Amino acid sequence: MIQKSLLFLLLLASFLGHAQKASDKPDPSPIFKLKKDVEFLASDDLEGRLAGSKGESMAANYIEQRFKEIKVDPYKGKYQWTFTIKDGQRVGSQAYFKVNDTKLSIGNEMIPMPYGKGDRIKGLALPFVDEPDNVWLISLRSVKIEGNNSPFKPLYERAKEAIKKGANAVVFFNDIDPGKDITIINHPKYEMLTVPVVMLNNKAYLNTIKPNMKKDWIDVDGKWGYEDANLTARNVLAMIDNKAAETIVLTANYDHMGVGAEIYNGANNNASGVASLLALAEMIRTGGLKQYNYLFLALSGSQFGNIGAITFLHENGRMGNNFSSLIDLNMLGRMNVATRALYINGVGTSPTWGTILQRNGKQFALKIDSAGVGYGSYSLFYKKNIPLLSFSTGYTSDFSKPDDDAIKINYSGQAEITGFIYKIITELDRMPKPLFTETFNMAERIENLKNDLGIIPDYSFMDDGIKVATCLTNKQADKAGIQAEDVIIQIAEFSILDFDDYVVAMTKLDKGREVQVVVKRGKNQFKYFVTL
Repeated sequence: MIQKSLLFLLLLASFLGHAQKASDKPDPSPIFKLKKDVEFLASDDLEGRLAGSKGESMAANYIEQRFKEIKVDPYKGKYQWTFTIKDGQRVGSQAYFKVNDTKLSIGNEMIPMPYGKGDRIKGLALPFVDEPDNVWLISLRSVKIEGNNSPFKPLYERAKEAIKKGANAVVFFNDIDPGKDITIINHPKYEMLTVPVVMLNNKAYLNTIKPNMKKDWIDVDGKWGYEDANLTARNVLAMIDNKAAETIVLTANYDHMGVGAEIYNGANNNASGVASLLALAEMIRTGGLKQYNYLFLALSGSQFGNIGAITFLHENGRMGNNFSSLIDLNMLGRMNVATRALYINGVGTSPTWGTILQRNGKQFALKIDSAGVGYGSYSLFYKKNIPLLSFSTGYTSDFSKPDDDAIKINYSGQAEITGFIYKIITELDRMPKPLFTETFNMAERIENLKNDLGIIPDYSFMDDGIKVATCLTNKQADKAGIQAEDVIIQIAEFSILDFDDYVVAMTKLDKGREVQVVVKRGKNQFKYFVTL
């Protein structure tokens, strides 16, 4: 045991003791490796690593190469395991949309609204000239969305009105600013209309509509059509096979959100988790941990219902009973140097976890959630009765936004967290398989409610109210102006002291109702209006 403790201290000192050297030579330190991995995975060249995309394939190839470099073998003879994502329909390969012969990018500069019917627009039109049986060009400014939390309902109502007056197609254009652009995702559901409806973003307006306002007409011509959209994505799996009876599993999702109006690089979410996965693989191999096998899963498909994790569990169902425990790595790159908060989910899934964390985590402010179900693929392993811990530095204001970039990562903090996780793994390697215990899962209960504010709560918050960990991009709370770390204290007529109050409010309020939400932000209170 003394020899193993000394070996751990040497590994940890090696991991934490090498800062960037003032030298032009490559830096072999672990901090440098973390930085190198994050910077590659979160680079613009990978175009947001959307599952099934070229960027995801490039990321998978990189992760495979890194496993080879650190001498961790492929799982069952291969690193990359492909699976199919059935993504409904996508715009056809022969699609086009032109304004006065200038082609616009469908899904970026031109967004087909999901309630529009048809895929063909052709006509000679002008803004503010509303001619029956023709295309109507409608200014976003004229829709008067400024006072609304969300632009979608006013746009829908304006399109409905235009169609009633004879429009055979509706083309909205953003003549306000780029901040009012909408994306192709997260649209509310409305009753279908009878003609095509599309939105041109601000860039398209400036390049095509505005320069032609004084002409006799503007020629609008588009045909997009739809085709089945099946994507081929891939998990990257590697294993240290010690011929043991049981296996400790380490997971990190490596895919992200792809490209919208900008590239969603996903440095913290979750290039950071993958970088720590690779670092831990190297530490475990060189540390000589032998009591368990170690399986490393770089999973894809997180943006498609965690289909990568689902596929892995389906294909390896028989091995589930041999999985001793799961260590999940999710957004480890943004430790706050002042608070040193580290969020850990799944602590209630085994009586083993509390003692280990208390003994080894004194250098962090541990934010504990006992539940085995949360907002990640680790929930799927919990449902297979596998004890787990999921580690995170928490949600940030740029969660699921384009500015989650590598330059913001706290690499020394991430290295320290990775060393802490390795210390936990070394203890597990000396112990019998942890006992699994079921937990009360508030996240699962909230996900099944009929209403939703579009927030992820902070389940470690113990004071009165519901603390917002993050607002989901383009969802109700985000559009209303509610912010991360706000504390919700009232929704409509319901006072909110705890999650039970929140569940009651979300159950009893009518869907579609506009409600007032009162939040505490520091010492102040703010009121927002949200449509459920």
